[in-house]
This record gives sequence, structure tokens and C-alpha cells, in this order.
Amino acid sequence: MSDQSEPIQNGPSQSCEVPVYGPSPQDPKQWALQSAQITWFPTTDGEVLVDIVLPVGDMASVGRDVFSTMLGMRSDLQQHGWNVLVNASRRNAWGSTRRYPCHIDQVRIYPAFGRPPEPYSLHALALPDDLGEIGGGSVDEQLLWRKEWAGRVGPGEWSWTEYDRERRAFQARKS
Repeated sequence: MSDQSEPIQNGPSQSCEVPVYGPSPQDPKQWALQSAQITWFPTTDGEVLVDIVLPVGDMASVGRDVFSTMLGMRSDLQQHGWNVLVNASRRNAWGSTRRYPCHIDQVRIYPAFGRPPEPYSLHALALPDDLGEIGGGSVDEQLLWRKEWAGRVGPGEWSWTEYDRERRAFQARKS
């Protein structure tokens, strides 16, 4: 927000417990599946405030919807070794667009490059049916997927397809 004032709540708060993967409280060198609490609410300026309470502290941010706010928060959290395991973290998930709108707390799933999303939307903070749908859960993976879906990969630019090919080759060499 440009005036640096505290956001004013303009609707009921929504709260849920979500799975996160990150450094274990008992041994930060070990990673563990843990729980975090996310609360969000619409603000009077038409945005949303999202707050996440992790086992090691909390973080809050404001954005245009739950998906875009979580995208920025996940990027910050990943720098500290944390992944949030929700639908908004799926590499093929994206928030509302003019062409494919969805509710402020929903995401659409884009299963194939260049094709429309699924006709339904999913709650951004719900657990996917299969955690494998999240993939690595990184913001970078999600942005690569989106860029390739939209056909905006320029000559010499890294694409999701190339990234995935390299990732699979690396995993095969490790096996």
C-alpha cells in the first residue's frame, strides 16, 4: 500500500490450517511436514491481507487476491526453506484473470499448455487431492509453467519443458 497505513478489514476473516514443509523445530538441518495457520480477509481498498503463522514465526502481506498474495509470500518463505502445500502452490494453478475469472480465494487449474483451464475453480488454500500435483512447489516452477502456458517463452529463454527435462535427468543420475 502506498500510504503505509495498516489495512482495514472489510469482511469476515477466513482461517485454515495448512501443511507446510520446512526445517524441523527439533533439528533445523532436518526437514519435516508441519502445520501452519493462514488467516485472510478483504480490505477496504479492495485487496486482501494474508497472514501465515509458521512454527518459527509469522508473516503477513497484502495483495489483489489470495493467490497473488501467497505467490509473493511463498517466494519469501522458500528462501528460508519453507514450502506451503496448497492448491495455490500447484505449478499449473493461477489466480483470476480477465479471461478466466474466479473468486478472490480461488485458483484455476491449467492442465495443458495453450489450453483453457478446467471449467471449475479450487480453493487456493485447500490441500490438493494428490500432493504430487504440487511438484516441487516452487514459485519459479509455477512462473515457468505459466509463461510456457501463455506462449511467452522467447528464443533462448528457459521453459518449463526444458526445466522439467533437466530435473528428471538429474534425478535419474542420482538414482
